[in-house]
Amino acid sequence: MILDKTADYRLSFYERYVSAFKGRTTGDVSYEFTDSKLIPLIRDWLAGLDRAAPCLDLGCGGGSLLHALRKLGFTRLAGIDA
Repeated sequence: MILDKTADYRLSFYERYVSAFKGRTTGDVSYEFTDSKLIPLIRDWLAGLDRAAPCLDLGCGGGSLLHALRKLGFTRLAGIDA
């Protein structure tokens, strides 16, 4: 029973986070880091890095950076957020 309450709390917390900080309730995603915005910013910086090296995104939020890294060929990705 405790696990169910914890899961409900986390879902409620994340839903409030998304609506407050990501603008999802208004549909405004113009300021979010989508692949089309993020990949051009990081592509050159990542040149020559081993695509099989482990990557950890601390504070990953919705995982935009991890998604962009996957599209650029990185395979060992993990993300942690509150």
